[in-house]
Amino acid sequence: MGLGVLFIGYVLAAVFTLAPTYFITDLIGSFVIFNATVKLRRHASRFRYAEAADIVMFFVCAVQCVYYAIKYVGLIEGNGTFESGLEIVRITVMFALTVSILLALSQLAASVGDKKLADKGVRNVWLFSVSYVFMILLSLDFDFLGDFIAAFTAFGFVFRILTVLLNCIFLYSCYMWICLEGDHDMTHLSPMDKFFAKLTPKSKPKDKAADEDALPPVSSDVKRKK
Repeated sequence: MGLGVLFIGYVLAAVFTLAPTYFITDLIGSFVIFNATVKLRRHASRFRYAEAADIVMFFVCAVQCVYYAIKYVGLIEGNGTFESGLEIVRITVMFALTVSILLALSQLAASVGDKKLADKGVRNVWLFSVSYVFMILLSLDFDFLGDFIAAFTAFGFVFRILTVLLNCIFLYSCYMWICLEGDHDMTHLSPMDKFFAKLTPKSKPKDKAADEDALPPVSSDVKRKK
């Protein structure tokens, strides 16, 4: 059940990105995402790109955790240039990771014949890209924005949160509606897989006797012919 693990990892890495301790949730989230992409890459080839981006993301988050831990302890003084550069690298890698995950899930949805779900993944890629372009433009602080900079910043913030929520909904939809080969045959489930298995509605087995009763009666002439 790599899709459920992927959903948890993305929530940790994306939803908590505005928290003060985002570098910790990013590190945990990227580790969880790696475990999911390892399982999913055999179902869709694009997951190999998501796995590569996630490895870079994990390394960047590890550097951030070590740096801020040493800084908060007081062993070193903060370096604004280094922190800004590291943040730019993190944002860039997070963009590449998110886009690669969305495209891989779109490929997976298309492979099982769910074109509507695949199109939603492509739509989310465009919306997420626009949110990043908007964020970059606002960071340049153009003079012509003038008094409208506060309003544009608020809109950019809300739009960014909206795209992240849409991505979470898309990932959860993939978990709910895409059934991977072997999911129903697993006998040794991890605690996380068991938790998600309980959330998935199970179809009731059909009653063969009830189905036979629902059929129209066969005439005696037909029986004689048989």
